[in-house]
Amino acid sequence: MAAKLPFISVVVVTFNRKGMLAQLLEALGRQDYPKERMERIVVDGGSTDGTPEFVRRKFPGWRVIHTADNIGHGGSINLGNAIARGGVVINFDDDAEPVGRDYLRRMAGKFSDTRVNFVAPKIINHFTKQIFWDGPTHAREPLANGSYDCAMFNGASYGIRKSVFDAAGGYDPEFFLHLEEQQYALKLRDAGFPLSYFPDIEVSHKMPAQIRFRGSRNRNAIRNTVQWCCKYLPWEYVLLTLFGVGSFFLQVAKGNADRGSVLGALEGIAQIPHYLRARGKTLSGKTVRYYFETKKTYTNGF
Repeated sequence: MAAKLPFISVVVVTFNRKGMLAQLLEALGRQDYPKERMERIVVDGGSTDGTPEFVRRKFPGWRVIHTADNIGHGGSINLGNAIARGGVVINFDDDAEPVGRDYLRRMAGKFSDTRVNFVAPKIINHFTKQIFWDGPTHAREPLANGSYDCAMFNGASYGIRKSVFDAAGGYDPEFFLHLEEQQYALKLRDAGFPLSYFPDIEVSHKMPAQIRFRGSRNRNAIRNTVQWCCKYLPWEYVLLTLFGVGSFFLQVAKGNADRGSVLGALEGIAQIPHYLRARGKTLSGKTVRYYFETKKTYTNGF
């Protein structure tokens, strides 16, 4: 049975959260996927809490890649996926946890359908057990394999063919944190690799860890929205972005914006010349329209 299973790479990215990381690695250690059919990689993006040493001591079966500096969420995923040897790469954030001992088996099994490039699972709030993310999608009915075509994914966990990652390239590391998944999902779609949402696979996400950083999260979100629009959207959307920034500051004047959002907007505006110089291949109008039409149709945690 084990010989028929694909060889997979499990990649976990982390930064200064060795407590939650330990819970995830323990849960992955209980998975029923044969150890000889996988490699396990932890990418530590410059942690200062002793994470690399802790993992090497407590979880010796994991290969640890440690960077001297914090290279951001997307940069860490790029590093782990680039060195992965498996035909399928299953990624995890350190604050996620698979639901069920067969999570890896079921995730890898979806790729037996050669039309599947990317698997996005349902995301459950670890504490409330409520749905946190259920896949933005146009489709009202599933495809024959039980999946739904979707526009985005949540980075708590997902699977991607190694060949797709190699062909499409990785994340834009300049996003560092927040909206990097949105940018990558649309990049994949534009390259001809649509995402598949499978609601029968679930992963839990430990949300309070994110809520603690709401101010910095809003700061990153506003700055990266400006970056995304200026670098990747057609020109008509860039003009709309500039109009949106002006409208945002009207809200600031009314006292309707937090400090993090204001800082993010100022940083984004200051970087507009850089973002415009960095414009390369932009997303097609078809992909952008698909994104905006589906964005309003999903249960979200963003």
